[in-house]
Amino acid sequence: MTRKRDEPLSYISLVFRGNGDTDVLTAGLCVFSTSPTTVSAISGCTFSPVSH
Repeated sequence: MTRKRDEPLSYISLVFRGNGDTDVLTAGLCVFSTSPTTVSAISGCTFSPVSH
């Protein structure tokens, strides 16, 4: 199988909203892997409230 990248890196952000307009939280992950392994690892994780 041909690889498009030897060191893929993905950023994922999720936004959670509550009942109120100010009830917002963002959670983010940075996931990477290196060839020739098939193991992925999380290199960063953030949680931050969103202020209006």
